[in-house]
Amino acid sequence: MWSPEDTCKSDADHRILVGQQASDISSLDHVKDLDAFFKREFGLEHDIRWVGIVSTFKTPGVPGTGGRLDAFFLVHEADIPKISTAKRGNMGFRWWSDIIGNGATRLYPLKFRRMYPP
Repeated sequence: MWSPEDTCKSDADHRILVGQQASDISSLDHVKDLDAFFKREFGLEHDIRWVGIVSTFKTPGVPGTGGRLDAFFLVHEADIPKISTAKRGNMGFRWWSDIIGNGATRLYPLKFRRMYPP
């Protein structure tokens, strides 16, 4: 699970946060596989920077919500065009700015939102 103490912060090169909602990435053991997958499938030139898995909050008044596990990672700026291919496909990747822009602000912990402003 995501922890502000253990997370990777964005920098000048890795500043685009990408999320995969309802991720099947269940542990950090999958991160190396994920990085290799991106390099192999989409030709990324740089490593992704793993941020973590965030459990969503319940939507007030909507039964059965909350607890969804969303995976987040940072992408190098030079690889944005390549990751866009995965984003448009059936991989379920979304830019953090799109997630927040579509009203999902309340679903994520405040510390996470402050660490990664859109």
